[in-house]
Amino acid sequence: MAMEVSHIWIGVFASSAFEDYFMEHYGDDEAPINRFAEEQGEVFYDHDWIEISYLDDSEASDIRSFVAEHSYSENYLDAVCERAVALRVDRINVFVIADKNEFDNPRSVTGTNYRLEYLGEFNCFT
Repeated sequence: MAMEVSHIWIGVFASSAFEDYFMEHYGDDEAPINRFAEEQGEVFYDHDWIEISYLDDSEASDIRSFVAEHSYSENYLDAVCERAVALRVDRINVFVIADKNEFDNPRSVTGTNYRLEYLGEFNCFT
């Protein structure tokens, strides 16, 4: 089954911050599987329903080029680019798309070496 509606985030991460933020850790059922899950208010998400891409911070890309490489992008590319312009984001090195059912209250977050902007829900099929 494909994602019909998805949450999308874009961001800029230092290389050291990216790995620490998204690395999944298991063993404690009460602790979030990673920092991303924690900052999104979740303990767990099914990584089969999420796509996370990263470019080395020295290779940060314009949004259209980077987003176009992702699943279903032909259905949300223009809308994502418009939202990014509204937020005054012009270059990114992280893209996250997740099935709508994986996160109840998605949000933007900022840390010492990263910024992740939640853009909203997007249709993956038109």
